[in-house]
Amino acid sequence: MSRGDAGDGRGAASAARVYGRSAQQLQENLGAHLRAARVERRLTLSEVASRAGLTKGFLSQLERGESSASIASLLALCDVLDVSIAKVLERASAVAASPVVRRADRKTLYLGGKGVIDELVSSPHDRRFEVFETHLEPLGSPGDDLYSLGAEFGFAYVLQGRLEFVLKDASYILRRGDTITYSPRDPHTFRNPSSTRPAVVIFLKSPAVF
Repeated sequence: MSRGDAGDGRGAASAARVYGRSAQQLQENLGAHLRAARVERRLTLSEVASRAGLTKGFLSQLERGESSASIASLLALCDVLDVSIAKVLERASAVAASPVVRRADRKTLYLGGKGVIDELVSSPHDRRFEVFETHLEPLGSPGDDLYSLGAEFGFAYVLQGRLEFVLKDASYILRRGDTITYSPRDPHTFRNPSSTRPAVVIFLKSPAVF
């Protein structure tokens, strides 16, 4: 067993059960808010799907909470619907107003992809920066498509397991204790390369995007 693959003893199956339940609820909430935004703008499934480069069937499943979307897809949908992804995610997760974030009160956001849970550990009301504790199931990823975000500074710190970080045309394998500094404006994505071990990563971006 490599140092980077060391787990916390719960195992992949346990992690899937813990993360899956929260992810499903957030996925359903997100889908409902996307549908509400589409209906409010009097757009059909076909119109939104075509403009976002998605299929009508996939968008229908997404709105019903039956499918997960990559961050790239969510950004495209929000652009078509002319809504802030931060507002959509805030409504989907019911983030409460408070300058203090207790461990027990962390809000979990669904930022797209599969096998990924993002816990906001910084205040959702301080837009100067945001910090997420991201839990990735084995092979979990926000999606294979590279995406860009409107932040100036990005930083990732691997707390557990391994992380494959793809930045433009380069790929980096990070292990526990490794970090990477990058520009979120550059096309990127990431995934847990292990098929058996979960990973935990701290992501910081400034200014806040979500």
